[in-house]
Amino acid sequence: RRQRLVRVAVHFLDFLTSRGFYIANKSHSNYIYSAHSLASSLNFDYLDVLLPQMNPSAHTTLPLREQIENNRVFSLLKAIGYKTVVFSNGYSFKSKDSVDIFYGIANYQNNFFDKLLDNTPLFIILQRRQYDLHRARIRYTLDNLPQATTIPGPKIVVAHIISPHPPFVFDAIGEPLYPARKFGIDDGSDFIMLGSLEEYRKGYRDQAIFISNEMKTVVDLLLSQSSQPPVIVIQGDHGPRAGMDYHNIANTNLYECFPILNAYYFPGIDSSPLYPEISPVNTFRIIFNAYFNAQYPLLEEHFYASTSLETFNFTDVSELLKNQTPPHP
Repeated sequence: RRQRLVRVAVHFLDFLTSRGFYIANKSHSNYIYSAHSLASSLNFDYLDVLLPQMNPSAHTTLPLREQIENNRVFSLLKAIGYKTVVFSNGYSFKSKDSVDIFYGIANYQNNFFDKLLDNTPLFIILQRRQYDLHRARIRYTLDNLPQATTIPGPKIVVAHIISPHPPFVFDAIGEPLYPARKFGIDDGSDFIMLGSLEEYRKGYRDQAIFISNEMKTVVDLLLSQSSQPPVIVIQGDHGPRAGMDYHNIANTNLYECFPILNAYYFPGIDSSPLYPEISPVNTFRIIFNAYFNAQYPLLEEHFYASTSLETFNFTDVSELLKNQTPPHP
């Protein structure tokens, strides 16, 4: 199974390269959590600059959501006539008011409601429905993302797809799955606590195969249907987290959690602005410099880990990831 995933990953990277993408093959996420990573990348700065007053022991994600919903990239592009377009996943970009065009499936599912159901007898009845809704959101984005090319005028389109991240609702060929567990997007030690390492590895592996194959179709449609060659970024916000301990950084497999897929299609620009180690915090700095004649300096690549109880108490693990050889898996 692992060999199959490796083959699919190689084929996907070869596919992207054949379409003109640059693959940053030494890229890492700047943060270990999605909300932190998205807030940082969409504002192209580190969180200690964006949120300097945050208590290191704070457990809230509300300031991060604010940074995501009202981000610097959207603000700058809207000021020069761009439409902002978002495909909702139910967890990020939940407010329709913060964007010009909002795509998504209307239903009650959100993280708060999921947790509420999990603590009532209703979860037994509605659990299957929750998995169906999550699957439908992913399927909706994959099927409809290319249609964004029909929106007239300049636009930025953001689609945050929660897959191959848990829950594992697709098998390798896209058939529906219904995990025998409460619905949730937890992974790492929170996932393993209710399941097994092999369950995580198999689920992640199969969804990675499914998503890789689906994205080939999405990319080809984006390229063929766009009236002008689009800028495309395919980027992970963190890596797999089977070996992540939410409560102890020392027990976390950082070599697994931080490396990401980071691929760029830059029409009309050669690959010279890009480099193998580029991380998400510099993505839009390079885009604005290359296409809008901006002069943003590139930031030094840093990678920060934190625990779920103190999500703003960051440990800089940059040197560890840059200079040490990962152990054999």
